[in-house]
Amino acid sequence: MEVILPDAGAAIRWACHGYPNSLAKWHYHPQFEIHLIREGTGQLMAGDGLLPFEPGHVR
Repeated sequence: MEVILPDAGAAIRWACHGYPNSLAKWHYHPQFEIHLIREGTGQLMAGDGLLPFEPGHVR
């Protein structure tokens, strides 16, 4: 399980990264996670599904 420490002064946490990156790995946490795909194509694992992605997708 990924431990996400909340920032007391913020309602959300965001990150911007490319690949490869230490944030781009399988993990689990009880919070919602939203991804905006800005470039590239492929498949991503979300929950128990394998989903295609391309630029402009929000997952």
